[in-house]
Amino acid sequence: MVDQTWINDLNRFADDNEYYGDKKYITNSMLSRLNQSPKHLEHYMRYGSSTSQALEFGKAFHWCILEPEKFENNVTFFEGRKYGKKWDEFKVENQNMVILTQNEMNNLRRMSEIIADNNLAYDLITNAKPEVPMIWEDEETGVLCKGKADCVADDYILDIKTTRESNLSMFKRSAYKYGYDRQASFYADGFNKQSFWFVCIEKEPPFNLIIASCSDHFMEEGRDKYRLLLDKYKHHFLSDQKKPIQNYELGEL
Repeated sequence: MVDQTWINDLNRFADDNEYYGDKKYITNSMLSRLNQSPKHLEHYMRYGSSTSQALEFGKAFHWCILEPEKFENNVTFFEGRKYGKKWDEFKVENQNMVILTQNEMNNLRRMSEIIADNNLAYDLITNAKPEVPMIWEDEETGVLCKGKADCVADDYILDIKTTRESNLSMFKRSAYKYGYDRQASFYADGFNKQSFWFVCIEKEPPFNLIIASCSDHFMEEGRDKYRLLLDKYKHHFLSDQKKPIQNYELGEL
């Protein structure tokens, strides 16, 4: 890759629209789709993904914690239930905004207060730079990769999540289920950092806070997973001899 092209791509990925609109570099979320099936990733690369209220709330949460100016400029709330003439008019008037309910807004503000009141969580966040993009070429496969980390410090990466889990043991099970081990190692290797932390807060009262560092074992398991998926991606999407992707499987149970 030409060095200037590399620099230009990294600079333009500071813009969220450019980052999420690009499909040349593979992301961890794209690996999640590939983990479902090559057809899932192919569909995403052609048509993008739909949004949901849960995703909108997650976006607002990240802005509230990491980019307060974006939160103030891009988030509003609707008093009442989302139906009827008033809701239809409000939705049209705020079509470019993230619209939360009053209850969601109250929850979000309480969640942000709990994080700010915890010394370790506060230090991990404030001692790092928010929303940092990175691009790299995987050494083993040659696949172009990218990531946008929530927080990057000199010696660690931090990811902030909402969760339905109320304690560390339950969150650990979810971390393996949803591929957070793969995410941690993918980002740590791409950003060339040794440590990865999660700050996770419960979505509903009492908003328990979970702060977890990633063990070597956790990272190695994730590394094995993302490497297998990068090989799979190269085979299905980059190989000169790639075959059409089928949307069915034949086997025996």
